[in-house]
Amino acid sequence: MRYWVWVVCAAVAFGPAAVARAQPQMPPSEAPLLTSNTFIDPLIILSGGAKVPNLQQLQAPGCVLLSDAVPAGDSLPPPAATEPLTRCIFARCGCGPELPSWLTAEWVIGTTRGPTLAPVVTTGPASSGAFAGAIGQGATMPLFGGHPVLNDYRSGLRAEAGIWFDPDRHTGLSVRLYSLFSATENVTVPSGGAVVVNLPQFTGVGAGAVQAPLFVAFPGVTEGSVAASARTTFTGGDLNLRQLIDGGDTYRFEALAGYRQLHLGDELSASFDATTVPSSGLTAARLFGGDRVSTRNNFFGPQLGLFASTGCDRLSVEAHVASALGVTVSELGFDRARTVSANPAASGSAAASALATLGVPFTTATAVAPTLPTAAANQAALAQTHVHNTLTYLGVVGEGGVRVNWRATDRLRLTAGYSFIYWNNVRRAEEMFTASTTLRPQAVDFTTHLFTLGLDLRF
Repeated sequence: MRYWVWVVCAAVAFGPAAVARAQPQMPPSEAPLLTSNTFIDPLIILSGGAKVPNLQQLQAPGCVLLSDAVPAGDSLPPPAATEPLTRCIFARCGCGPELPSWLTAEWVIGTTRGPTLAPVVTTGPASSGAFAGAIGQGATMPLFGGHPVLNDYRSGLRAEAGIWFDPDRHTGLSVRLYSLFSATENVTVPSGGAVVVNLPQFTGVGAGAVQAPLFVAFPGVTEGSVAASARTTFTGGDLNLRQLIDGGDTYRFEALAGYRQLHLGDELSASFDATTVPSSGLTAARLFGGDRVSTRNNFFGPQLGLFASTGCDRLSVEAHVASALGVTVSELGFDRARTVSANPAASGSAAASALATLGVPFTTATAVAPTLPTAAANQAALAQTHVHNTLTYLGVVGEGGVRVNWRATDRLRLTAGYSFIYWNNVRRAEEMFTASTTLRPQAVDFTTHLFTLGLDLRF
């Protein structure tokens, strides 16, 4: 019985090898040659150094395509003269004229142009009196604002998918989506009156503006808290039709035509709550409120561009430029509120003096103080501002970038690149803030720098 077992095992082990040796081999001198094209053909070497013909030469009805490339040294039997190919080599599973496609996912680290923000919260020596923390004083230090903000590098994501409509990769379609994660800068000063905390305020007088302090905290006089923050978001995407202009074994030039959309959102907010210190001998009074400015910019427009690529062996380099002309729709929102309250048992003059200590103009405090005892909750709205508008600008967006790819396998590439985007005529909340009841009416240019690392899958 064991002899039959040995016979069966020998047949299983050596039978396929014997059949393979019995197949006719293609002499190296007769193997069809192919000029290598790093953008179309997989790198497959037959025995003797011959290369596989391109995919169009190998496709035939009824062929069985291998899921992976044949390793160097493998050999293929020649096709019969009157029969279609019975074995094909292709860089994907299945059979038939499948369309090449790709998918790219990249981690992004980038920065956007930081808007210049006027001083929102300041401090200074109490010895400066009413000028403590005033803008323009040499001893004043900004606690928030007073310099460009939101310009640090931050992470994001970018994804791209595309498909070629023909195996030769002459015409294709690609779509990209990208986003930088939102960035926020903020400051919070808790309750207390150990140091000066000022919110500089400007009031229009004639053709000019007068600066007045709003002391959220002043040693021995007022105490309170303030919170301020600035936030920005940036996202975008485009859809492009790609058409081959010229190509060779190691290079390609393509034209791009498509549609682009961008979004830039900014928000600036500041809220405060200040009261007079009872031990100061002043009648207790309270002033609280806040400012909020928000902008949303959206670009829509067609674009044209060029794409070029070149490569050698496993390494390839891509570069692109594109320009879009369209419209930028800019939405603006501005809310400002000031509310006061005072001890209802205090006289009108005492309440007015207490409110003036908090930074309320004396004429306004004198007019409001007598009404507080009869007001609901002993409060009165000192100022209420609400503005909302939408403007449309002519928008221009330009982009340029380069990417280096290293082919790890026939389907997987590792990528590293850089992109630059320019966008004109956007409104930014931080640039428009003036610490007053009006905003600065202006549109500015926006730029962003993006560095990417990712993976590219080819199907």
